[in-house]
Parts: sequence; C-alpha cells; structure tokens
Amino acid sequence: MNASEKSFRLFLASFGRPDVRADLIILACLAAAAGTAFRLLYPFMFTFPDSGAYVLGAAEGVFNAYRPMGYSSYLKIVHLFTGSEAGLFAVSYTLSALSSLFMLFSARYLLDISPRWLFLTLSALTLLSPRIIFCTNFIMSDGLFNTLTMLFLASAMWMVFARNLLMAAFHLLLFAALYKVRFSGMFFIPVSVAAMWFCFARGKASVRLCAAAAPVVLFVALFSSARKEYVRQTGVDTFAAFGGWQTVNNASVLLPEAKSIDPKELDFGLRLLHAFIRQCPDAMFADSSAMRTDYMWSNNLPYKQFLFYYMQSTGKDYQRAWVETGRMYGEYGRALVARYPGRYFVRFVAPSLLSAFRCGDMYEEKGEFRNEPLYKDYFGIQEASYRHENRVFTAIYPLRKLLNVLFWAALGVCAAWFCAARCRRGLPRFEERLAAGMLLGFAVIYIGSSALASPTTSWRYMMPVMVPSLVFIFYCISDWIRSKAE
Repeated sequence: MNASEKSFRLFLASFGRPDVRADLIILACLAAAAGTAFRLLYPFMFTFPDSGAYVLGAAEGVFNAYRPMGYSSYLKIVHLFTGSEAGLFAVSYTLSALSSLFMLFSARYLLDISPRWLFLTLSALTLLSPRIIFCTNFIMSDGLFNTLTMLFLASAMWMVFARNLLMAAFHLLLFAALYKVRFSGMFFIPVSVAAMWFCFARGKASVRLCAAAAPVVLFVALFSSARKEYVRQTGVDTFAAFGGWQTVNNASVLLPEAKSIDPKELDFGLRLLHAFIRQCPDAMFADSSAMRTDYMWSNNLPYKQFLFYYMQSTGKDYQRAWVETGRMYGEYGRALVARYPGRYFVRFVAPSLLSAFRCGDMYEEKGEFRNEPLYKDYFGIQEASYRHENRVFTAIYPLRKLLNVLFWAALGVCAAWFCAARCRRGLPRFEERLAAGMLLGFAVIYIGSSALASPTTSWRYMMPVMVPSLVFIFYCISDWIRSKAE
C-alpha cells in the first residue's frame, strides 16, 4: 500500500483481516499472561521514598515541591474507580499494554514492518520488557510517563502520513500530559514541532508555521502556569527547586578546584554559600558522588549541611528552606559551569552520557514495603509490612545485560545504515523513512537532553527510549530485507 493510501480509517479496518486479528489475539493473550504471572509472583506494589509524596498529593492535594503533580492527579483519577493497590496495578498494566499494542500495530501498518515473524519478535520484546512490566506495579511516575510516550510517538508517526486534526489535537494533549507528569516532557518539543509541521505539510506556509508553533506556545503556557503555581505554593520565585539542586550536584565535579574563585567575583547572594563551600574539606568533593547524585540527598555532604545551617539561621522549615536554597544552588551551579565549561564537559557531560547506556539492577525488587497511615487509608492496606520473596528480575540480570549490549549495538548500526543511505528525499517510501527518522531523532534528543540534565542513576530513566528504538531497529531490518528482495 502506498503511503498516500494509508489512513486511520483503513488501519482500523485492517483488524478485520484474519491474519491481523490473529496477531492481535496472540499478543493480547501474551500481554495478559505476562501481567497475570507478574502479579502472582509479586502480589504487592513496589514503593520508593517518592511514592508517599505522590500518594499524599492524590489523597490530600498536598503540593509536591519536588515533582510535578501529574502523577498524583492520575492516582486520584484511578482512585475514583478502584481504591485498592491491586486495582491501580490492573489499570496501569492495562493502559501500558494497550499503548504498546497501539504503537506496535501502528508501526507495522505505517512502516510496513514485515515479514510476520519479525513483527511478532518485536512485539514479544516490547510486551515482555522487564522495565515496563516492573513499572506497572511501582508507585512512581515512570510507568505512566512511558505509556504516554508510546502514545505520543505513535500519534507523531500518524501525523507524518495524513492531515488528521483529531490526531493532532490528541498529540498536543499527550504532550501536555507528559509535561505535567514529568518535566522532562519538555524534551519532546522538537518531535512535536516536526510532527505538526508534516501533518500540515500540504497546506499553506502560514498554516504550517502556525501548526509547528503550536507545541512551543503550549509549552510556554504550561511552563508559565507551573511556575506561577510553584510561586503561589512556596512563595519563592523559581520554576522548580529540584532543578537547582540537580544543577549544583552536577557542577560539583568542578570542585574542589573551583574553590579558588574569589567570592567577590560572584553575585552578592552567592558569596556566603561560596565561602561555606571553601571551608569544606577537599575530600568531600568527588566526581563519583556527583554521578550518583549524592550531593542532592546525603545529609553528610556540603549542600545538605548548608541547608541545615540555613534553616537554623533563618528559622524556616525544611521545605521552605529547601526551595530557597534550591534557587540559590541553581545560580551557583550555573556560575561554576560558565567559569569552566570545558572541564564540565569532560568531567560531567561525557560520563553522564555514557551512564545512559548502562543496564541498571532493579534493586527495588529486594526492598520491603512498610505500611503507613497514608497507604492504609488510601489503598486499604492492612499488612504492617511486605517483602517480596521472588527474585525473577535479579535472576535475569545477566541476560538483561547481554540484551542491553545487543540493543545499543543494533541501534548504532541501524542508525548509521539509515543515515548513510535511507533518508534522502526522492527515495521510495519517503513517509516511512520520515516517521522512522522521527523515532531515531527522539531517541537521540532524549538521551542527549537527559545526559545534560542528570546522570542516569536508575534503570527507569532510559525506559522511554527502548520501545521507539526497538521499532526503529526492526524497521531497518525489514527495510533491509525488502531491499535485498527488490
């Protein structure tokens, strides 16, 4: 089928074909079996220190100074239909599986991924992904963020092939939801701009420009609204104090050498902080601590110590002091980076980029859930504590490490092959190559932006890249098979 003949209506009609319907049934059964087996092995939710803040935001509307409120809003919506943690898992897993299936069948239809065994292999790798499955039973925002990402990218691919106003509106709605769930949703702007441009490529130039500008305008509105709400809740004029703490953690790779900066060379508001840092022993500053983000969390390291000093000297509570020092830390970190940009690239940016390709251990599997009144009231949990006895994810870690190496190697080879010979205008199947290139572009943008923002300290952080990259790899394999047959 030619690209010009592909439409969402025909896509839906294709499920009437026996082969497509059979594949849908097979994959739906695979997803259901995987979800059932996972829940039987792990019949209780996983939590993290941040989980309580998310639930508190859902239950009582308490503002989360650390994270955006989108995931708390999701928990609140799900709670309208089911009040149990088992119900939350069922909803989250179902949404994840449906978004995966929509992404997979859209990719097969639009990118013509064939033969059948290739598509089923891609689908099995996606639906059985340990990261995705684990996050559906984890009270953290990562699972929802990944679900929305797959829908976002699937909608972007559809917009390359046809001018569909409903799909464009759906795409922008997903962009807004992604940003509200995690601020890293802002990394999606280039993809959204490109998708809107190609969606209206056959229209007037003014229409294309307005369409491409729509995601930017939406982002500015979302950013402005989030900043105003943050200021209203905390009384501090900053977008997110977490960003300031992250910035100073990253810039800590420039210490202790940066202690030689004369305090008079810094803005007046940063001099006290710099004087405090200069008094800290050099041994407190290590690149490895910055790469583990220890400076954001450890009470024994300088920035938490300064926070406690700030609380004592001003009489402010922890949250207000954390927000105010976060704004100060952001300014201080940026000042250090501006002074030593080359050193910062070598010591932080390059190692942070490399950390994105690691295969992290899912150590949360070994943790123990400890009940609190919050969990008891919101989910009706009666157990005082719960520890999972199964260690499936630990057992498959060596296999995950091997597959991780193969995954990144395949992505690199396919990206090189694709860029070398398959993205020139005038070649057949141009829309397919454009949509596939959008998936590759998303992976590059997300990895690069994430590395600049923070080192990858958890297996969860690169999860949004995995499925679109797999789709791109299998598209390249399919395209290579077709080129050999022609």
